Amino acid sequence: MDTVNDQFEPIQPEPTKIIKPKVIIKKNWIWMSIVTLVILSGMIMSFISYSQKAEYNKSKTFLMQFFKDEEAVVATLKYTKHVGIDWLEFVSFVIAPESNFKKYAKGTSGETSYTQMLPSVRRTIKNRLEQYLGKDKCGPYDTEFVIWGGALHIKGMLDKLNNNWYDACVAYNVGLYGFQSMKKRNYIHLQKGIDNYTFFKTEWNNFGKKNKK
Repeated sequence: MDTVNDQFEPIQPEPTKIIKPKVIIKKNWIWMSIVTLVILSGMIMSFISYSQKAEYNKSKTFLMQFFKDEEAVVATLKYTKHVGIDWLEFVSFVIAPESNFKKYAKGTSGETSYTQMLPSVRRTIKNRLEQYLGKDKCGPYDTEFVIWGGALHIKGMLDKLNNNWYDACVAYNVGLYGFQSMKKRNYIHLQKGIDNYTFFKTEWNNFGKKNKK
């Protein structure tokens, strides 16, 4: 006669399954990578922001030696950047030869202030700039108005004359029409711009070296 043990085989316990944490490790690695990238991006942006601020302050300090007017310095750096021209070239070819950094300089044909814009040029851009600046009326000696206006005007000349500062400098004074025939007559003014640029470029480079010491 069969026994109970003969009729029923003992139940074997199922082997314990070992769960490998591959998926968990992979997810953790992805999150750690994302967090690291965010932190690195923040550090890079902070460094860029710090560098830009340091460069701005350096430029501002440098220009204050010549303008003696903080509003004019801030406007120069702001609006040359806004229209997309180099502030050092703008100062060399426009502000220095036109007004010698004098806010209340006045020309014989009604040109005024730092950039010595003609009345006809001022009238052309007046409404546009007043609207942007949020001012009801911009006078001929309004610092923001004359500097931004001058930057816009020389930018227009540069765009039409293959970004040539020498030609644009002459056209800034006599207009685009017939400026070629006036080029020789404006050579002295143009040479001032060239000499100014050489001077200011040298001073700027030396200024940077002094700050590093």
